[in-house]
Amino acid sequence: MKSLIVTCLMLVLLGCARTRDTEQTKRSFDGEPIQKADGGKTDVVDLQFRRMVTKSADQGRAAEILVSNYFSKPIRDLKLQLDYLDKDNRKVGGFPWGVSAVPSFLGPGEAVNQVMGFRIPPEAVTVHVKLERVRFTDGTEVEYE
Repeated sequence: MKSLIVTCLMLVLLGCARTRDTEQTKRSFDGEPIQKADGGKTDVVDLQFRRMVTKSADQGRAAEILVSNYFSKPIRDLKLQLDYLDKDNRKVGGFPWGVSAVPSFLGPGEAVNQVMGFRIPPEAVTVHVKLERVRFTDGTEVEYE
């Protein structure tokens, strides 16, 4: 029971810290949104690995990921799969991950550096992020295979 309470408290604290960090680093894109070759807007969430960071002594390394919203509506949450890769591009670990915020995590045309994962193995040098689902504030969602 005590470990359950400690785990719940850790999740609440991590969520609060993530929200504060997100608000501090959120920014709008410079220039025009990405365009398709035919001139239409591209509806996509772009995820780019930036660097490894140390969260804390007990949580170890995590990945800083640049999340960019090229959809025309605000995102409420993302469901992701993080795969940890070594220098030879071999998978050395992985973890399902999600990010969310109320009323929205990321508005249209915004980007944020988001810290994701924890206890990433020391042999991992990069993180592949697979987007599985985007849920918008209007309740609609897009799923990816």
